[in-house]
Amino acid sequence: MNLVAAELYIDRFADSARHGQHLPTLHACLSTAWSMHGRLKDAADLLDGALEAARLRDDDQGLAWMLFNRTHVAISQGDLDTAVASGRESHELAQRIEGGLISGWAGFWYGSALVASGEPARGIEVMLEACGGEEMPLIPGGWRVTCLDGLSRARIEVGRLDDARRSARLAQELAAQMPLPLARAMGQIAGARMALADGDAAAAVEPALAAAEACRSVGALAPAASAQVLAGRALGEAGERERAVSLLQEAATALEETGVSMLVP
Repeated sequence: MNLVAAELYIDRFADSARHGQHLPTLHACLSTAWSMHGRLKDAADLLDGALEAARLRDDDQGLAWMLFNRTHVAISQGDLDTAVASGRESHELAQRIEGGLISGWAGFWYGSALVASGEPARGIEVMLEACGGEEMPLIPGGWRVTCLDGLSRARIEVGRLDDARRSARLAQELAAQMPLPLARAMGQIAGARMALADGDAAAAVEPALAAAEACRSVGALAPAASAQVLAGRALGEAGERERAVSLLQEAATALEETGVSMLVP
């Protein structure tokens, strides 16, 4: 179990998936590894079975854990009804049973579901409360960079650009301290997204492209495609229409292969 979880936190998604298949209790780790590879339907099916088993066992902790993972997958699939419902249940359950790791993750993904479904202000409130505040200290390792980028993105949506800049800066600073390709990539994405929001599309291109390449290097194909979409948007706004169209077409093909329908950018 420790091996599978450790591999998930150091960007070894293929290894985590391979080892996780042998331990049914590690469905959450396996589903995350699969979702990073873009195997969203497989991840959703696995989690649906694990959720049913957790309910039969009256395992509140396991249920909360599976539910927030199901929320993550549902957001990527564009299934926002499932995302909000599972996110709300996970968040409420986690608040009752503990106030640490599970509570932080459950709140982040419920907040993300609210943002995706058109309630960004409420989503931001949930994220900050559940994750321990501005720096999100309850989210461990390089994944905190991903969550800080998510917070920055939500703040951009509600027009709170100063707050969004602060979150993006925290994401970049934390990423710089970590020798993990995915964390570095998410820091670059946060910076690129912020540059785009500030009207400097040209400054967003290279970080987004570098992030896409870094994600591909560890098999994180879904984030890679989303980063490429961000780069394509930046190129289009910077006036490089031909290059933008080519890049977006490549990304569309990759997204179709992974089953991702709800884009991060």
